[in-house]
Amino acid sequence: MKSSINFLKLVYPPVSNQCAEWLWKDPVVRKFIRRSKLYMLAHRQEVLFRDYRFNEESYRFEFSLSMGDITRAGLSVHLDDLVMCSDKEIEIEIGPQILRIWALENGERAGSPLYWATTDKFLYDLWRKRFSVSGVLDVRDFTKYHLYYVGISKKQDSFSRLFKNGHKNRTRILSNEAQITPTARLTDEIFIFFFDVEDLGIAHFGHADEIDLPTATPKEWLIADAEKAFVKILDSKYNEEKYENYPHGEDGLYGKGLDRYGYILDEDIELVTARHSFRGVHDYFSNQSAHPDFIFTEGDAVTVVDHETSAAYSRDS
Repeated sequence: MKSSINFLKLVYPPVSNQCAEWLWKDPVVRKFIRRSKLYMLAHRQEVLFRDYRFNEESYRFEFSLSMGDITRAGLSVHLDDLVMCSDKEIEIEIGPQILRIWALENGERAGSPLYWATTDKFLYDLWRKRFSVSGVLDVRDFTKYHLYYVGISKKQDSFSRLFKNGHKNRTRILSNEAQITPTARLTDEIFIFFFDVEDLGIAHFGHADEIDLPTATPKEWLIADAEKAFVKILDSKYNEEKYENYPHGEDGLYGKGLDRYGYILDEDIELVTARHSFRGVHDYFSNQSAHPDFIFTEGDAVTVVDHETSAAYSRDS
């Protein structure tokens, strides 16, 4: 019996539509995001740094995080946890949505920032455990998004698909939806997720002479199948084709020799639609203290195992 568990991983932190417009002009970023052929568009209020300052005595960045009615105050991070810089002359640039740390030479900024983050990249770095923050903070308070669209780019990368020649559904979203915060711009509340899909092949075998080692599943099959699975389960608003016949399809995993296969969202975000919500967990198999939702396909049956069910199963095992 052959089965495959596949992970949706971001190749770049979540970016607002406005930020993506700026990044599209950066060839280094475009090259970095080139790995992504699966993308999603979603909506969430802006997250802002508030009450921010650099405490020179403790060498800490002190701040609050705010999103609408949610505020988490009394937070701080040591700058050396972001990037080793206590042996350098530095300049810190802080604003409501940006943190940059620059090395100085002769009083001038030297090269690229030692560390930079928008508020969303800051949250991304946190759930990826690249540093920790002192104070009471659960990143999930800020990482629930209303999902609008799931798309793939078969002939080019996701970034090019969205920005090179225009994108019908990105335009529809920006034309039809209203900002959540009255004073915000919609382009700052629409977020883009650039995903890759990684295959964890699992071979089931019985007798020693029946060992069947897994082989890599072609990436185009994974991406095509993942798009259909998430559209079918979440019923995202701007996807006109709902793939009601999934898992059937010529360009996915159905009929490709796998008995069972499924998907985990390998990020600490939650995608919500009118029909369903889907909770991700980063690095689940290394630290099973939090549980994700799973999509499983076996034969013609598609099942969603939610995180509460999987947590209960783990406790009872």
